[in-house]
Amino acid sequence: MMQFGKKVNFRPLLISLFVGFIPGNVAYVFFQNGWVGLFVGLCFFSIIFFAHYYPELPELFSYWQFDGETLKYNNMASPKRD
Repeated sequence: MMQFGKKVNFRPLLISLFVGFIPGNVAYVFFQNGWVGLFVGLCFFSIIFFAHYYPELPELFSYWQFDGETLKYNNMASPKRD
């Protein structure tokens, strides 16, 4: 079986969590308030995950799959499955 492209994985979520964790910790240390750190971390997480990765998911994780007899294309932009 040959495959071109990438299947869906947790990489965007993990990167967003990591990017949100760093500014959240910095805000916690700077303000000495856990709620401020949590708010800043969630803001950075939301910006990275929902503004950057979510619109790009169809382009990042669309893939072709060929098993010798059939050729399938998984289009993440289309909600219906053929």
